[in-house]
Amino acid sequence: MHGYALIEKLKDSPLMKGNAPDRMGVYRLLSRLAEQGVVTHAWSESDEGPSKRLYELTPSGQDCLLKWIDTLDSYRKDIGRLTKMMRKSAAVFSS
Repeated sequence: MHGYALIEKLKDSPLMKGNAPDRMGVYRLLSRLAEQGVVTHAWSESDEGPSKRLYELTPSGQDCLLKWIDTLDSYRKDIGRLTKMMRKSAAVFSS
């Protein structure tokens, strides 16, 4: 995916609530991820304008993404259990 397309996708994510992320921050992050071997980038030639970098996850990046998904899912479950406990406690104190 091109950096611009990634920024647009991020803007549409629930986390960003329609706000565009800092473009330079995204490109700095992509550069760091490339240095770490999590993404690769290559120049994409275009007849309709300047060349653009095309970013792609590496196998290591895919493994990292799957670990993050598992971690976030675990956090979600833990937060669900915590809020359930808090609701029970709040019900006891309000009685």
